[in-house]
Amino acid sequence: MNIKDNIENHKAMKAMADALEISETNLSSDKDGQFVVIGKSDKPLRLIQRLDNEYFYYIKATSTQKCSSMRKKLVSFGMTLHMQRNEEAYLFMRRVPETELEASTIRSYLGIKQKATKNQRKKNQHSFSSFGEAEKHLTKEPNPLPDTALNPGLARP
Repeated sequence: MNIKDNIENHKAMKAMADALEISETNLSSDKDGQFVVIGKSDKPLRLIQRLDNEYFYYIKATSTQKCSSMRKKLVSFGMTLHMQRNEEAYLFMRRVPETELEASTIRSYLGIKQKATKNQRKKNQHSFSSFGEAEKHLTKEPNPLPDTALNPGLARP
């Protein structure tokens, strides 16, 4: 693979990562230097690779029935079935996923989580403006328990 092809392949797979809303750290390069998205080993969608301006999807399911179910779902998104053998299927698509349903389905088949958006990251940040402010909240004296908590006999009926 020449440098120009490698750059085009990387751009195309980066576009795939963006469309799937996954981190670019999920892009790997295979032994031939082509960029690929590799699914988790316990998930059915094992590989997404770009070949001749199409995206190649490789499925290896635990049963023929599961493979057929996934194949039907992916074909409904516009993929073309190239070949299916028992628990394995090979599909092609000329474009990246365009809808949230397509992206979330493919992510779930890959076993890769959606990357956090800026809004999600902001929600996860602490609301304290400084460490000193957070420390004040941690060192507050706890509220005393009412007498009824220590001695239930004092509770009024």
